[in-house]
Amino acid sequence: MIYKILSLFVAVTVLLSTITPFAICQDNGAVVAISSLSTAIDTAFENNKDIKIQEKELNIARANILGAKSEFLPQLNSQASYTHNGAVLNVGSSIITSTKKDLGVVTGYNNDNKIGVSVDQIVYNGGANTANLKQNQLNLKVAEQTLRATKLDVEFETKRLYYGLLLAYETLRITQELVDQAQLHYENVKDKFGHGTASRFDLLQSKVHVAKLLPELVKARNAVKLMKEDLKKILGVDMKDTIDVRDMLSYKLVSLNEKEFLKEAYLNKPEMILRSLGIDISEWGIKLARSNGLAQINASLGYNYRSNDVADMFNNRHSNWNAGVAVRMPIFDGFSTKAKVDEAKAKYAQAILSKENLSDQVNVDIKKACLDLKEAFSIIKSQRANIVEAKDALRIAEVGYDNGVDINLDVLDAQVSYTLAGMLLWRGVALLILNGLTISPFPSNYLKYFTSFLPGGNADSSTVFTVTMLVGVLASGIFVLLRIIDRRKKKAKHYEVESFALMISKSLAISVVILILFFLLGEHKGIPVVLILASVIVFVYSFYTSRTVPGRHLYAFGGNEKAAKLSGIDTNRVLFSVYLNMGFLSAIAALVCVARFNSAAPTAGQNYELDAIGSCFIGGASAYGGIGTVGGAVVGAIFMGVLNNGMSILGIDSNWQKAVKGLVLLAAVVFDVLSKKRVKNN
Repeated sequence: MIYKILSLFVAVTVLLSTITPFAICQDNGAVVAISSLSTAIDTAFENNKDIKIQEKELNIARANILGAKSEFLPQLNSQASYTHNGAVLNVGSSIITSTKKDLGVVTGYNNDNKIGVSVDQIVYNGGANTANLKQNQLNLKVAEQTLRATKLDVEFETKRLYYGLLLAYETLRITQELVDQAQLHYENVKDKFGHGTASRFDLLQSKVHVAKLLPELVKARNAVKLMKEDLKKILGVDMKDTIDVRDMLSYKLVSLNEKEFLKEAYLNKPEMILRSLGIDISEWGIKLARSNGLAQINASLGYNYRSNDVADMFNNRHSNWNAGVAVRMPIFDGFSTKAKVDEAKAKYAQAILSKENLSDQVNVDIKKACLDLKEAFSIIKSQRANIVEAKDALRIAEVGYDNGVDINLDVLDAQVSYTLAGMLLWRGVALLILNGLTISPFPSNYLKYFTSFLPGGNADSSTVFTVTMLVGVLASGIFVLLRIIDRRKKKAKHYEVESFALMISKSLAISVVILILFFLLGEHKGIPVVLILASVIVFVYSFYTSRTVPGRHLYAFGGNEKAAKLSGIDTNRVLFSVYLNMGFLSAIAALVCVARFNSAAPTAGQNYELDAIGSCFIGGASAYGGIGTVGGAVVGAIFMGVLNNGMSILGIDSNWQKAVKGLVLLAAVVFDVLSKKRVKNN
């Protein structure tokens, strides 16, 4: 009953996902027509907020240059003041003659009014103003190159999303074509079943094949919708608007010239230019730091009127002027200047190393991109012929089945081959469009979910150690308790169990290992979030496979599919659930890998399935099926991880690493086959 309800729920969900949900997500915005890639790029340049932010940074840099130039110009100031003094110098008479200055101009008044102007000019300040101007001029170039880099990033992201949307359209078209073919084949088998020329097994098999393809169709449609949302964001249009891309996916092969690519990158790549500008800025920073230890010369000139009566102020008796030059020469500043110069020199050396490091990375990126492009070319070239052959094979299989020569499985295999060929072809096109480039870095909020530690980065070392050890003690205690409970249950059912002393000794040994592990984690940064995630997954799937009916069905299906089907197990449902869970776990693994590497490459994850298979065999899974545990697979994965890291640390060639892993996998399979054969003979 529960399975029927779940099946009905899944069917309704798929049906609702395949139609446009007008009542929920109705778009009320305008339609933004994008006729070509150039139109999309122009729209992004006009509306993208990152570009607008960087343009403001450019204005700030221009304003800083004007501020630096102001240090070369004289400073003209005017001042006016009123001061009431309780007492002033009394010389007997405030006025000597009508032709002399009023002495109050010098000594002051009880009601002191003063108005004047002054001019100050920096004659020489050790070259600080020149260094400051040069740095700000270089900072303007930095802002210009940063703006250029931002535009290139926006252009690349626009191209990626634009071609990604076209690719999503093609994927949807292929998936829709495959569903139509499967549906047409199902109708054909259904018609034959009605005439008695096809078996019920063929009918069910064709129906299941259609059901398996429908989620892929929904996935392809959702991919188109999500790609449109991402494209709207990079274009800077209103999220309520609708994107209408009126273009077809096309590509052209480019000639690979690694030397020209490197030359172009070294000369024009914004990051390389920014590193060079950083070196120049650091060099002027050294001169700016040295200016603190050199002579400082300032000149000043002033003219003012001073009187106790505002009405009798502006005359020769109340006027006065001054002019002067000030020279300051540092003798000892407590090594402050030396410290600043040493710091500036270190930054200069750091800037040089940063450019050299980037140069090496550019070299690696160019080589990797060229290799990825070659791989994409070879995939496209090979899969073109495969698609034609797959179509012919599908047509031949359908004709053979209609004439009673081939079986239903031949048609399904041909459809799968056609799908696989199309998938590989578009994978090559994706590599070609992206030029094999890696997307990096990722947002820090995303990374912290998989790279952080508990109890958290703000906790002190003692708190981290205490919390980690408490969790370790709790985990070891739960492990021992579960072992005791499991032994009691087996003993109550009269199963053969090991002695209590042996069980306790094994549990204590494993508990000691757990405590040592948590001790090392506590001494480091705490408990990794990834470890918690992996532990939860292991616990849930261990319980699912060993304590639930669907889990036992899974073992029965793996041991003997036909026997499981004859015993009443819905093997199609079991197989579907296996693929569904594997897709879910693969998605989690991909999220963790992307977060750990802080990058995502078009070719990432290839051949990881071989390590996964090897981990299962090493962990005790049987080539005959029906045997194995989640814990054993984890142990096998740890073994494979240690093997990979160990060989990498030792500097073993990657080809030899693959050979060694292949030998280990072969040994595990041979051991499994021989042990099963020995048991069978006995």
